[in-house]
Amino acid sequence: MIYKPADYDTTKASTGGSQKLPAGAYYCGIAGVELTKSRGGADMLKLNIEIIRGDYAGYFKNQMERWNDEKWPSGGTLYQVIEGKSLPMFKGLIENLQASNDGFDPWGDNNALEEYRLKGLRIGGIFREEEYQKNDGTTGTATRIYGTCPMDKVETIKPPAKKTLDGSTELQGGAGQYQPPLTDEQIPF
Repeated sequence: MIYKPADYDTTKASTGGSQKLPAGAYYCGIAGVELTKSRGGADMLKLNIEIIRGDYAGYFKNQMERWNDEKWPSGGTLYQVIEGKSLPMFKGLIENLQASNDGFDPWGDNNALEEYRLKGLRIGGIFREEEYQKNDGTTGTATRIYGTCPMDKVETIKPPAKKTLDGSTELQGGAGQYQPPLTDEQIPF
């Protein structure tokens, strides 16, 4: 015999499974921001990215609700180191935010970016399919945020190459093009 679980009547029903996010570019917004440190001790932004327009609008928030989780899904989390070799990528992120949000001045009068001001801004999000090893040793795939672009460029971005476990990249829907894996020195976190 199974007794009715507590909170059964107020729990949202789920039948499992979910629609997988295809690789590509999407109209997105920043749902959360945290200034943190990388494993190497560098300053780093952690941005929770949400799709705000189209068939997949609300995708990551829906995942949180489906799994009754308070942590933002990793596929929609962008980590950006803001110094050293990663400075060009950080500058690209800021320029994409400026291009996507009229009047956004990241540095303000005191020449400092207050990270909380990023929450709610719009940006183009580029997502790619990535392989990962499951607990049972098999290979799975997930779609994760890979980069950003200005909102007005979303329609022109082609899906990025799939990242495979062997470190190569495989073009979506076609023959693979080998890319050597990054060395530890090239990884910013």
